[in-house]
Amino acid sequence: MGRLLRVPFLVDLIRTADPSGIRAFANDDRLDRNFSGRGPLLNRILTRKVRSVLAVKGVPLPSVAPRGDEERARTQAELQVQLDAAAARIVDDDSVTDLARVVRGLEDAPILEHAVQQTVGRLFAKDYRATEQSWAAAQLLDKAVHSMNPLAAIFWRITGRIAHAQDLLAEMVHHDRAGVHATGIAVHNLVRGFKIMRNLFAHPNAPDPAAGDSVVARCLQAPESALREASAEASVGVDEIRPGTLVVLDLKSAQQHDAGPEIVFLSGSWSQCPAAAWVPALIRAVWERALQLPPPCPERVGGPFRVESTRVEAARRRATYRSILGCNLALQFALGILILAAPVWFCRSLGLVPASGEDLVRIWGVTLLLLVALYAAGWFDPIYTRWPNMVGIVGRYATAFLYLFLRGRFLWLALFDGVFAAALTWAYSQVIRAELMSRP
Repeated sequence: MGRLLRVPFLVDLIRTADPSGIRAFANDDRLDRNFSGRGPLLNRILTRKVRSVLAVKGVPLPSVAPRGDEERARTQAELQVQLDAAAARIVDDDSVTDLARVVRGLEDAPILEHAVQQTVGRLFAKDYRATEQSWAAAQLLDKAVHSMNPLAAIFWRITGRIAHAQDLLAEMVHHDRAGVHATGIAVHNLVRGFKIMRNLFAHPNAPDPAAGDSVVARCLQAPESALREASAEASVGVDEIRPGTLVVLDLKSAQQHDAGPEIVFLSGSWSQCPAAAWVPALIRAVWERALQLPPPCPERVGGPFRVESTRVEAARRRATYRSILGCNLALQFALGILILAAPVWFCRSLGLVPASGEDLVRIWGVTLLLLVALYAAGWFDPIYTRWPNMVGIVGRYATAFLYLFLRGRFLWLALFDGVFAAALTWAYSQVIRAELMSRP
């Protein structure tokens, strides 16, 4: 029923993208979301990350609360009643119109991500107003919960960025934990769906007014995955589930084979999404409203495409910069470890007398490692965490001049820092320029 990955003391995981397997696992009494924090090493790391990211003030969001949690069951039932009622009365309000203008490609339309987050947020707080900061918080939570990069997790924890994002989103929905999940995690599925709808309206496509049902089905986007853990009382069966086994339901891949609501919303299971009626109703309302709007003016048809192309260019420039910076940080990290592991050899390599320079070189090695940790913040987010990038570039120029002044074998280090400083200056200037161009 799925791919088994089991290494004693390291990992015990089953992953499935088979629609029938997902349905079976979703209703399996042995599986729950009561993540115990026990089991093999990678199991513990994964469940602790999920519990820490999908929480507010240490309290799990309803989307990761256990099956037997009475508060979860009550909140889910109440929210489903609320969203079902909202689905029945979706009208051509400002939110629907804003989304319709976005997918229609009108030049004065709001930013798609902000419009979607605001629409979702107003289900929980009538005064919700999406901002660049609220969307950045949602992106961070989504990235953190799906990232398998341990260094990124450590950085986010140390800097408190996850807690800040959680607090920001919680405050905007008046501390409704279901609202935090909706505006921070579930919102990304809707964004992907409306991007598909926007492409259907893009020139030279001619949208079919009678294609409402197929458009709704196409724009329904499943979450990337759902995680379950076998309870301590689970008995070993023929499917290799044992106590502590993690089961990853690969919903996004499964949707390619079965686009039904059972996969998108896990309908019929105890953990089904409360928005199973509201999301299709919203998509249909936006589609119908967009059909009523006039197309973009002919002289402005290229506008949305130019914006989209500049966003692609901005993403490419960020990737180039991060590649250069990542290479530099990896080499600096390796150099710092080498210095600490073999200070005498390094002293001799630079023409220093070990007896007088060994302690200084060790301090140098520690400093390099600390600088790598500092500059790494700029690698994770070059746009919204600018100061480590700018300080790092200036610092590399400074050390390059210092090594030039010392001369001798330090000239190799001057060349190293100087070349990377110049490359990073060029790449980062291109990143900032491309990012500005992508935001008309």
